[in-house]
Amino acid sequence: MRPYVFVIDRLGPYGAQRVCVTLLEEFAKAGHRVVLITYADDHPEAPLLSHSIERIKVPRSDAKWAALGQVVFSLRQTLRTLKPAAVLAFMPLANICTLMATRGSGIPVYVSEHNIPSMAMRLTSFRSFCLWIGMWFWYPRASGVITVSQDVKTALIAYLRRPRMHVRVIYNPVDYKRLSTESPAYIQASADIARWHASIGKPDCLVIVGALKEAKGHSIAIDALKLLPARYQLVFVGEGPLRKELLNRADIAGLGGASSFRGRVQERDCLDDPSSHCSCALSMGGFRACRRRSRLCQSACHYE
Repeated sequence: MRPYVFVIDRLGPYGAQRVCVTLLEEFAKAGHRVVLITYADDHPEAPLLSHSIERIKVPRSDAKWAALGQVVFSLRQTLRTLKPAAVLAFMPLANICTLMATRGSGIPVYVSEHNIPSMAMRLTSFRSFCLWIGMWFWYPRASGVITVSQDVKTALIAYLRRPRMHVRVIYNPVDYKRLSTESPAYIQASADIARWHASIGKPDCLVIVGALKEAKGHSIAIDALKLLPARYQLVFVGEGPLRKELLNRADIAGLGGASSFRGRVQERDCLDDPSSHCSCALSMGGFRACRRRSRLCQSACHYE
């Protein structure tokens, strides 16, 4: 059986990595042979994979100037041996490496984008510029480019200045078992948010779960909050380098009392919003504990 191969830099607890793991598990459950290829050490909080999923870690040089070449060469040799039915790649650098490694092989390669690239990669550093060149040259050569929303598709085409590039929108998969009302994470999240919700008079509550960094677009959410009635409260669940800047932004906008930063949680059981500009998510525990209509305009986390 020809395998389906997934390529990502490493596994971890974050958005694109969770999407990769969910797809791996679903392909394996459907009876396909599935192989995961990585080239960096996994994050300490990376999820465990089922035994039916094969794993290969290709070598990568410690020298920055040689790392890309070694990954591409090793990946090419590995894919020649596996002869996969198709390859699915995640994250810009892994996407570029996979497309370089499969050049001329006839192997179908599908690459994915999960963030608005103009926010995730500012062209102010040499590395970002090199990534832009690589994406501009190699992405149109993929069998398909997959984005998680129409907005990411539009932004990607504009960012790369490739109006004829074939891009398809496929929303993030959702693991419904992790959203069970009987799961410990759901029960804990519901209790925590219900207590906080009661302490502030039960306003309409908007919950965004994710790392506090520029690529996630939390600043857009604060700007959008200014357009809503005063009864709305904005809750950020997560930590990151942008926390202080977001606090200052909320204070300057006069929204310090309407914004709450809850910090990091161990289990981020949340529903990825397929229409999100910034891969935001609405906490299901918070949503059901609030039992009110929750809407966040402009940042595109939208539920009713």
